Amino acid sequence: MEARGRGTIPSLDGIRAVAIGLVFAAHLGLDHIVPGGLGVTVFFALSGYLITTLLRDEYARTGGIDFRLFYLRRVIRLFPPLYLVVAFSVITSRAGFLEGTGTVGGVISILLYYPNYYAAMFGPETMPAGLGPLWSLAIEEHFYLFFPPLALILVTRPRSTAIRVLAGLCAAALVWRLVLYVGIGVSENYIYSATDTRIDSLAFGCLLAFAWNPRDRAPSADQHPARMHLWVIGALALLLFTLVIRDDVFRSTLRYSLQGMALMVLIYWSVT
Repeated sequence: MEARGRGTIPSLDGIRAVAIGLVFAAHLGLDHIVPGGLGVTVFFALSGYLITTLLRDEYARTGGIDFRLFYLRRVIRLFPPLYLVVAFSVITSRAGFLEGTGTVGGVISILLYYPNYYAAMFGPETMPAGLGPLWSLAIEEHFYLFFPPLALILVTRPRSTAIRVLAGLCAAALVWRLVLYVGIGVSENYIYSATDTRIDSLAFGCLLAFAWNPRDRAPSADQHPARMHLWVIGALALLLFTLVIRDDVFRSTLRYSLQGMALMVLIYWSVT
């Protein structure tokens, strides 16, 4: 609560609302004209930026990061509503009110936060009714699990080291997608929903939090608004470009990298 009181950024709620609208409209059956996947990517970038900023703030205040409290907050926030939704889905589908009961393995994968890999391996029909989209929550949870220890290492090193590490992670994810999709022939569904292939969507937000975090800059009247507007227009044009290009290789590889770079600009602009 203390961190939230110090760091509420209303403009990011606006970006979050746009992302919710994209995802919601796509799941209403408008996915052929509404880029719901972009909405998810926006959520990832926001999570990377916000979590990294909060961890940096905590380290600056206390000289450390309380992992126990960090994980406890996520457990309290995520587990109860998830388990209630899973129970509702299983009960109503077994009773015949919803189609698609899923499998025992699918339910277990959701409860343990790996449905993105389970569905990619055994098919989306293994998920209980209506719970297929939880693949994105699994990626978020994996990020929450593994990033705080890395963040503790990065905040104790020069900022240039953190930038190189996170930029390297983003580049490595792109190379990995190319290897899997072009070299091995892994399915587009796996590329879209696996943590190892989408981790850069979060890492770009983390990179922004270390490299050009507007929270680190004192407000100033001479921030070259015209130049910033050009950057924003360029970022929006880049996002549009990633949506227009329909080549399968591009969509499963470079698209996510370009979207991550564009969202760094938009988040920066929103915060400032």
